Amino acid sequence: MTSIAVICVTLFAGAQNIKPLPISVNPAEITRELSYMQNDTVNITITNNGSSQLKWNTILNYDGKSENSEAYFASFTTLYKFNLDDPTNVTATEYSAFLNISSLCYVDGMIYYLLHNDIYRIFGRFNTVTGAADIIKFGLTSGVLAYNPVSGNLYGCNRYSNNATLYSINLSTGTETAVANINSNYQTLCIAFDRNGSCYILDVAGNIKPFDIETGSIGNPIYTIQGFMVNYGDNNAMTCDFETNTLYCTSVDMVDNKTKLYSFNLESSTFSYLGKFPVFCNGLATTSSIGWMNVEPVFGVIEAGESATLAMRLNGGWAQSGTFNATCSIVNNATDAVEIPVTMTITVGKIPGDVNLDGIVNVIDIQTAVAYICGGNPSTFDFDNADVNGDGTVNILDVVQIINIIFS
Repeated sequence: MTSIAVICVTLFAGAQNIKPLPISVNPAEITRELSYMQNDTVNITITNNGSSQLKWNTILNYDGKSENSEAYFASFTTLYKFNLDDPTNVTATEYSAFLNISSLCYVDGMIYYLLHNDIYRIFGRFNTVTGAADIIKFGLTSGVLAYNPVSGNLYGCNRYSNNATLYSINLSTGTETAVANINSNYQTLCIAFDRNGSCYILDVAGNIKPFDIETGSIGNPIYTIQGFMVNYGDNNAMTCDFETNTLYCTSVDMVDNKTKLYSFNLESSTFSYLGKFPVFCNGLATTSSIGWMNVEPVFGVIEAGESATLAMRLNGGWAQSGTFNATCSIVNNATDAVEIPVTMTITVGKIPGDVNLDGIVNVIDIQTAVAYICGGNPSTFDFDNADVNGDGTVNILDVVQIINIIFS
């Protein structure tokens, strides 16, 4: 699939006021084409044309809603779906790993996961639409995963340490880059980001605490879960539902070998016990999104004659098809505004090597292409994607090209 995002910028000062605005943006028109499940970032320059300090903030208004509404959890080698409000009602997916799953994280239609044994950890992903899965990298240090919806970065950290290391993780290669140390009085179990990009940690004492990635500072607990229990077999998890800005975390019940699910709404500071999973929970992920467009930073201050950069991120994995509209309004302290209308249209496109149209090029595409070459009739087969070398024929040469795509 290909996502085409057209961003038109319109400046206005209100019907009764035609004086030049003290705030402006550049460029005035932006066009981007994205592959399905990929993102793009557009840098917009905000300029203070006035003679005094300018304070500004952004207001986002969307239409459309994410097609994804399920939540997932892992129990040992099996991935389950469930409703966030009812952890007792779960459904097993078709995905079963060859090692225990220690952590889950949802990013634009994909569940990224960590598998582990006593020797190493494996980083991979699972397509929630097609059910396809593949391995990205062997030998990670991280034991838990978390996604920052504002920056679009995936993070991980080693757990059960008073001095854990926070890593950024490349979604394509699995490469870890150390970005901060988490020096805590208690061992760190899990990390999560809220819809505004703020980071939180959950420690072995059941404390949920804010963590500043830039400074490495840890704030006071925003909540402490009473009766919190830890199983050092990776049975604790935390994630955030971005639509409601609610943290969800788990605690072990060693009496009946089940896992308790709790929620903490960051807007209202409301804590709730939601029930028990029927089995142990190794990882937890919601499929919510903050929208197909978001910006960073969301507010700021610009001195007279100076400029600042606003990063607008477009999410090509928001839906499989459709046209969506939004308005990003940049409002200053003088109540003038710059309005940025945004339209994103998602249409079907070509992904060379993606023979079965699941959004991933992997060994399943090789099997599908070989079945077609041998005279079979695969249930899902795209000739254009299978004809990788573009010679009008699907044969062994294309299979070799698909293999090269996978290993490159």
